[in-house]
Amino acid sequence: MSGYLRPVEPTNGRISSYYAHTRRTTPSSEAGVDYYCPIGTEVRAGVEGRVFEIGGGTGPATGRFVTIDIRDGRRMRDLHYLRWLVKPGQLVEPDTIIGLSGASGYGSECFGASSPATIPSNTGGPHVHRTLWPTQAYRFGRFPSEPTLDYERFVDRSATAGGGARPLIDHALLRRQKE
Repeated sequence: MSGYLRPVEPTNGRISSYYAHTRRTTPSSEAGVDYYCPIGTEVRAGVEGRVFEIGGGTGPATGRFVTIDIRDGRRMRDLHYLRWLVKPGQLVEPDTIIGLSGASGYGSECFGASSPATIPSNTGGPHVHRTLWPTQAYRFGRFPSEPTLDYERFVDRSATAGGGARPLIDHALLRRQKE
């Protein structure tokens, strides 16, 4: 099945490998694909569905997240938002803007760093992490009975036609959120 869209047009085409998340020293319990983009880039749903939940903060590794139950019976979750632009229960279309990308998680707005300039290199930099589950249920852990899927295998085209990521960063908002 195809027809899924990327959440952002990745900067310089930078996309991580789903398999890199499964093969690292401690495999990810939420293996997905990282789409690198500036903080504040519009993130699009990429699918038709209903917002299941939004949540998080800066404390957990996941940061702020948006979860969508997809019409085809799968579940999708994006991590590391700056802020959400949707509410639970809201219906979304593939091009619906659901939030702004960030680097939330690990205790700060910048993956544990004090500023975007000092984000640890092992994160690869600001990105949207998109996870796809085969059903509308979470399955976490090193060896889940139904592991996550490689979102890129289902992508039909980029979320934005032409151009690169469009940063919409609000530096004042970042400062307020740190206080």
